[in-house]
This record gives sequence, C-alpha cells and structure tokens, in this order.
Amino acid sequence: MLAELFRRGALKVEIVASVIGGANVVSLITPHRSAGDRNVAIAQALLAKEGIPTVFSDTGGTRGRNIEHHSETNHTTIRYHDPKI
Repeated sequence: MLAELFRRGALKVEIVASVIGGANVVSLITPHRSAGDRNVAIAQALLAKEGIPTVFSDTGGTRGRNIEHHSETNHTTIRYHDPKI
C-alpha cells in the first residue's frame, strides 16, 4: 500500500495511520495469544519501521468492530458488535 501511495506522489511526511481492530472475539483463546493482538503488534511494528506516526488507535477488547472510512473527508466511523451475538 505504501509503495502505491508513493507511486501516486504521496510524501512520507504526509502519511499518518490509524490502527483499529484486533479484538479477541473467541473467548477460548487467551488474550496474550489472540490473533487480534498479534495483528495489532505487527501493524504497529511495521508503521514504526516505516516512520509513520499513529494518530489514532482503538484496539483490543472482546467486541468486533465494523469500520467505515471516507478518504475524502478523513472521517472514520466505528461500530461495535453486540457482545451477545
């Protein structure tokens, strides 16, 4: 994705990130071993390696999320799943 942004003329200093997700929605998995936790850690490590700042983070927990992002306005809506479903 970064390569495509750079190909289209984006400058690294213009790029910021939001990290959203990583919920542990399967209760049988211990939190320190959940796929969500590992995914968040990988995303954060890759962003740090590339020098891209994280300006917003909403990660972890036990409720899944639906995320809707509008690039034109840079507005993101996060809806949380009902934990009883």
